[in-house]
Amino acid sequence: MAGELVTTNFDTGGVVMGNNEYEDGLLKFPGADTYVAGTILARDPLDETWVVCDPDESDGTEIPSAILTIETVATLASNVSIRGMISGKVRLDKLVYDGGHAVDVATVDALRSFGILAVDVDEVGVLDNQ
Repeated sequence: MAGELVTTNFDTGGVVMGNNEYEDGLLKFPGADTYVAGTILARDPLDETWVVCDPDESDGTEIPSAILTIETVATLASNVSIRGMISGKVRLDKLVYDGGHAVDVATVDALRSFGILAVDVDEVGVLDNQ
């Protein structure tokens, strides 16, 4: 309707915090898809590519070992070049599993074993304009 006030919220907090370490590699897409920043990744032990971590698997791809720090898109099944974060600090509230699993204490502990510290952050930079 004309004349209605529209409120738009912008998320100013990214996934990464501070100085982190990254590794160039390939992220395997089984088909066309978009993975958001904060997606938890694992190594595929068969070919050493990065894959989306799946805690329901038992083939090595259930072990969270990196974080995708920028949204990444594939238009078909392919391997896409990425720079995965392999150590440092990330915002806990920005971490996601692509399949919808909750990021729990076990995930945080597993990431810590790889040098990734998931920090619970209270956002103070969010504008309250509503």
